[in-house]
Amino acid sequence: MPRAMLAAMSADERARALKSNPVFAGLPVREIDALAAATREEPCRARDYVFMEGDPAQWLCIVKSGRIRIVRHSRAGNDVVLELLGPGEIFGGVAVIEKRPYPATAQAIEASVILKIPAQALIALSERHTSIIRELALTRQSLADMCGTTVETAIRVMSRWTRDGLVVDEGGRLAVADLEALRELAAGEPDEP
Repeated sequence: MPRAMLAAMSADERARALKSNPVFAGLPVREIDALAAATREEPCRARDYVFMEGDPAQWLCIVKSGRIRIVRHSRAGNDVVLELLGPGEIFGGVAVIEKRPYPATAQAIEASVILKIPAQALIALSERHTSIIRELALTRQSLADMCGTTVETAIRVMSRWTRDGLVVDEGGRLAVADLEALRELAAGEPDEP
């Protein structure tokens, strides 16, 4: 592994990395420092797994260096690459907050270093600062994962719902505009003529 990857970040460097991330940027310094102290740094070789689909969600992960691919095993037996992530990008956080297993596998494409925030620390922090949950706003991929569909299908459905006024795009964040209509749609009730 390259020499630069073996040099672990100090707690101050981890705190700066967290502060520079939009998810944590608005937190008080003491909270960032406490989170940085709990954060673990993990080097990965190419093809190493960070976590597997179905594993308990124990870490929110941030790519420090390298590249990570998020993969899902299809019913046909093929691996489908859902997302490619680079430095500064977060993965696994939605599963941690929702206390559910990881919906996909995370694998290093190349030698990488991952910052791992323990689930307990993230959940406790999100209870004190709900802005974290808003900042982990669902990506198209995590939305597709939760629905068990492809990103393309999730995009088409969300576009249709936006066009039909069921959801509203508020500067990159989706908000439910018509909860009752969504409930009817989920229940499979036919539209009125």
